[in-house]
Amino acid sequence: MLIKQMYPHPVDRYRIAAILLDDAIKRNGGPREVARRTEVFQERGSKSGVSETTVYDMRYVRRLTRRARRGEDGATREAIVKVLGKGLEVSPIEIDLFLWLLTKDFEPTVKTELDYWETKQRAEVRTYVDEQPLRKRTLELLRKVCNQWMAATPKEKTVKMVKMMLVLTEDDRLESTRELLAFDKEDGQCMSVLKYPTHLTWHDALINSNRFVYPEVTSVAGKREARRLRIDRWQAFRKHLGIFGGRAIFSRSGFETYLNGDGGSLLSFEQRRSHVKNILALLHECEHYNIVLTDAEISTEIALKSTSSAVIRGAPGGGNPFRKKITCGPAYVYFVEPIPVLSFVLDFEREWDTAWNEIGDPSRRTKAYVVDWLERLLHKYAKK
Repeated sequence: MLIKQMYPHPVDRYRIAAILLDDAIKRNGGPREVARRTEVFQERGSKSGVSETTVYDMRYVRRLTRRARRGEDGATREAIVKVLGKGLEVSPIEIDLFLWLLTKDFEPTVKTELDYWETKQRAEVRTYVDEQPLRKRTLELLRKVCNQWMAATPKEKTVKMVKMMLVLTEDDRLESTRELLAFDKEDGQCMSVLKYPTHLTWHDALINSNRFVYPEVTSVAGKREARRLRIDRWQAFRKHLGIFGGRAIFSRSGFETYLNGDGGSLLSFEQRRSHVKNILALLHECEHYNIVLTDAEISTEIALKSTSSAVIRGAPGGGNPFRKKITCGPAYVYFVEPIPVLSFVLDFEREWDTAWNEIGDPSRRTKAYVVDWLERLLHKYAKK
């Protein structure tokens, strides 16, 4: 059975599976106890079960990530069914959920399979027309994990880092851009909420220009370094778009303001049109690049890499990121603790669904509809 995955690349799926399994295994006595429950006594007193190491590996995100990069399943089908069905005694749909997250070729469990491994769960053959039942249940379980973490006492929380970047000088700007480059280079699908189109979706002629420099960067060496970092970010974004896919929520009014020039962009009218055309080209070229348009006002911009990291900033007042601004507080806030980042992921998924639901006709909730809307916007502003 081939149905759409929650994320096209296993890195993102395995990270989510690791969070869910780590929580479930801890609540059930740890890897050793879960492994013990999977034991099946066979003839002549022998027994067969999943090893403690296998259970541990299924919840260890770094090992799962290495398997994802090698194109391997997160665990064998037998191990997933036995750990989830016998060790954790979850429902059949949740066993299916982890098969969906941790294997390349998803097939739901069947009654004979659960009987064979002597699980306490029973199920008839189930079919899935699309990913929605599995995606919905995944998000519900993630929300439970997130809520449990939020309710924990401070001693139980393990906050690694929340880093705030003030940008007042040339060095500040260059350092913040290096941090953004490190974010762009991280494995995983980039999910973003944006008021205006960004320079990461410019075409190569614009990105290579020497004209666009942040006002804090004034030295010759600084301008050279800023240009290099900008190109490196653009290349990392484009490379990962093809590997991991990307999703963005855009403001309809932001797109229109950007294109008609009211946002104060440094780009000329024709350059802005070519930028929007390049976004259209990316939508056509990259199967797993999708954007949705919302009528809601966007006051905070965010970029996420599944459960790995998040970057937040206030939405710009205009479409020109290189214009001098009054600076009060941090320009960017970085999060790298998985559970707080997960809370942002859940917020993104909720807003992603809400934005699509703004389109009344379900049959129009497609990439083709977005492409058509952008093409009509280009036609509307064919001349300045």
